[in-house]
Amino acid sequence: MHHIVKNKYWIKLKKDLSKKKIDISIKNKSKYRPIDYLSPDEMDEFIDVLVESYLYRLQNVSHVWM
Repeated sequence: MHHIVKNKYWIKLKKDLSKKKIDISIKNKSKYRPIDYLSPDEMDEFIDVLVESYLYRLQNVSHVWM
């Protein structure tokens, strides 16, 4: 995920990422999280992709949540 966000590939992969489990809390060796590579202008759009991913997993993964 670090490579995808750092090199701005996530913009082209939004549709695919919205169907994947995305963990933005993992830090790399330099102590950066994927979200740390985003500019303030990109943050809202990236958060939208995260929300879509979360909702997709809630609706489509066969797991009882409650």
